[in-house]
Amino acid sequence: MLGDLVNRLSAYQRDRVFFKEVYASESARLVTDATGMLDKGEVIVFATWETGDTMNARMAAPSIEEGGKQASVAISAQYSGRSRIRTSLTTSAGRVISAWHYIRVKSAPSFPDQAWVEGPRRLDAVP
Repeated sequence: MLGDLVNRLSAYQRDRVFFKEVYASESARLVTDATGMLDKGEVIVFATWETGDTMNARMAAPSIEEGGKQASVAISAQYSGRSRIRTSLTTSAGRVISAWHYIRVKSAPSFPDQAWVEGPRRLDAVP
């Protein structure tokens, strides 16, 4: 398993898209750290993870962590191509913060892609 893939959100650079490359058959936690976006005392109360690319990187096990400052989802890279993943974080103040992730899945040289399983299009998490 790879280490965590961490997207640290910034209130000052909102147009940033998180980009990572992984090889097929690797897995990791995709973490959206909203600490830089949240006001004092504000926490994430609901997180939604969505994708239209269900074959390339399969999502599972969404959660809200670090005292409501981060949301994460497990991803398993399966089939070469790209996977676009959006998370929408609802906060205790009623705000909705969106973040975009682009995961490029690369084929391992000299090895065919392993069998894959189609993943969900949407996952929700609550603390």
